[in-house]
Amino acid sequence: MTQPTLQSTWALATAERVVNGVRVVAAGGGLLSSKHTGELLRHVARLHHEVLKPRGIGPFGISSREADVLRLMADGLGTAEIAVTLCLSETTVKNVIVSTVRRLGLRNRQHAVAYVIRTGLIR
Repeated sequence: MTQPTLQSTWALATAERVVNGVRVVAAGGGLLSSKHTGELLRHVARLHHEVLKPRGIGPFGISSREADVLRLMADGLGTAEIAVTLCLSETTVKNVIVSTVRRLGLRNRQHAVAYVIRTGLIR
């Protein structure tokens, strides 16, 4: 087993500090320096513009179409009603639901609705 170099040890320590800082900030605290906060925000913006936006995914991981379908599901509408409301085919609505459930690693429609409400992705 090779010994870690000073450079790899420093990189690990920096990564650990960033992860811990993000956790503190997520819990409502503030730990990152303004320099690190700026770097983090630049990375998030780049991720949004280069990865999420070209795929039609919003900053919260779901597209506006997915949010609309999930919101209507949360309101108690069935597939046919959602299709009429959004001017989509029932097949498209079903595909949106299935792909969203799979991508988010959820079990079913009910789990998807509960998840997006709990996480604040829809209101």
